[in-house]
Amino acid sequence: MVPSEHSAMGALAASVLTYLWNRKNPNQNLSILVMAVLGAIAARVPDWDITLVEVFGLKGSNFAHRSVYTHSILGIILFSTLLYMVLIATNSIGKRFNRTNFISVKVVTFILTIAFATHILFDALEAYPTPTLYPIS
Repeated sequence: MVPSEHSAMGALAASVLTYLWNRKNPNQNLSILVMAVLGAIAARVPDWDITLVEVFGLKGSNFAHRSVYTHSILGIILFSTLLYMVLIATNSIGKRFNRTNFISVKVVTFILTIAFATHILFDALEAYPTPTLYPIS
């Protein structure tokens, strides 16, 4: 799958989940447009391993494209944990500056994790080997 297709699928997944969230929780609406953009970005995150190899010259099986750190269940867990911590920090900073709008941490983390996972799902459907179930397999 080409990079733009990953972004499009991530944006679509984030848009649909945000729409469903907004229908079920009208008092806690999220912006579908903002979540679509964030979903497109999240869907591109698994390819950060290419940057590690190109910029920093890291070599080895764990730093090859579609590594265990980016294209597996482990990658999903790492991404979700990092995103969760960033959103909590963002809300904490907002509280210090008396901001009244807070990010729904669990919902946004879930939506963007699904957008991230769409990249891995579609890469797993290709012939190129992807360690999707790592560390299970």
